[in-house]
Amino acid sequence: MLFECTETGYSAFHEDLAVYTTGKDLLELKANSVEALSLYFEEQAIEIKESQIELVFHLDAFFKRYRALNARVARSEFDLIRLDLKSHPLNNLDAQ
Repeated sequence: MLFECTETGYSAFHEDLAVYTTGKDLLELKANSVEALSLYFEEQAIEIKESQIELVFHLDAFFKRYRALNARVARSEFDLIRLDLKSHPLNNLDAQ
């Protein structure tokens, strides 16, 4: 199951099945994943064990979530570099 960080903890989903769950930490998320998958396969009487579940970090969601933050950081770093260059002594040579 793929998982991602949320404002309240974590969420997980299966890419091929309609199975979604959440948890306040990774231990709870894994336990809830067992329950969610068990409910999904209940009619087929398939038993799901925690050892069968692998949580994989969802990198696409991570980068989408933090794209705006990264853009703001990059802009502020660019502004700091520009200010530093404006105050550099070599920029004052034309004024002399």
